[in-house]
Amino acid sequence: MGYSFAEWFALLSILTVFLAVITWFIRVVIVSPLNAQISILSSKINEMNKDRERDAQTTSDMLSEQGKMLRDHERQLVKHGEDIKTLFKQGDRE
Repeated sequence: MGYSFAEWFALLSILTVFLAVITWFIRVVIVSPLNAQISILSSKINEMNKDRERDAQTTSDMLSEQGKMLRDHERQLVKHGEDIKTLFKQGDRE
């Protein structure tokens, strides 16, 4: 391989330019669109997490309200049961 310094320098320059073009092409064609899609996906995931948190809070509020309603119904059932017992006791006396 009896190339002169100028020939080696020319080959190295051509190789460097070729690699630079390939790198630029990969960056423009693959990496940039991929980064844009990742950014969109990230924002969608953030929105989904906010919606999930909102839904979880709504569900928690509904469960709390339903628990209160069940306790109220339980109290009413106990009261009605006592009222029925009282009525039967009064009916037995008559």
